[in-house]
Amino acid sequence: MNNTLRKFFITKVKQQQLAHLYILEPGHTDHKQYLQKWIYAVLEDAYALNDIMNHQDFLILDDAKEAKQYNIEHISEINQFISNKANQIDQKFLIIPYAHKLSPIHYNKLLKLFEEPPIKLTVFLLNPHKIKLLPTINSRGQNIKLKIEQNNSTSFLADIFKDDPSYTKFSKEVEKQ
Repeated sequence: MNNTLRKFFITKVKQQQLAHLYILEPGHTDHKQYLQKWIYAVLEDAYALNDIMNHQDFLILDDAKEAKQYNIEHISEINQFISNKANQIDQKFLIIPYAHKLSPIHYNKLLKLFEEPPIKLTVFLLNPHKIKLLPTINSRGQNIKLKIEQNNSTSFLADIFKDDPSYTKFSKEVEKQ
């Protein structure tokens, strides 16, 4: 299934037929950031790039992993990013790895961008924890559920218990998650 979807996306990229907004969700909670790794790999393959993380036509709001929510600086960063056309490839990409960390206010500020971007732009909202998003956002995007492969889908508790950890290690891991 994921290979078929991967080929579909690569074809759409090459034919320049991507939608403005995709919302990616796993079949179940994604503790190991499989969605992120998957979309990075697809886009890197489609454009024959080594690393989209440092490419000027990609903006990845990845620094909010530990934060409770994205903030106004993130919205400003998005606005700055879309103020110019793509430089090296035919379009720009915005990847928001934690869609649930956008507040309703931020979603409303980005709604027009999701509907009619001012430049050639595709946005990927990743929803790794399957948290319900605003209906106005869901209705504007192409919703895609990715099946997480078994070797990537074990819970963080299973990873901890495989080594039979001490209570201290267990507590630290649970707190980290």
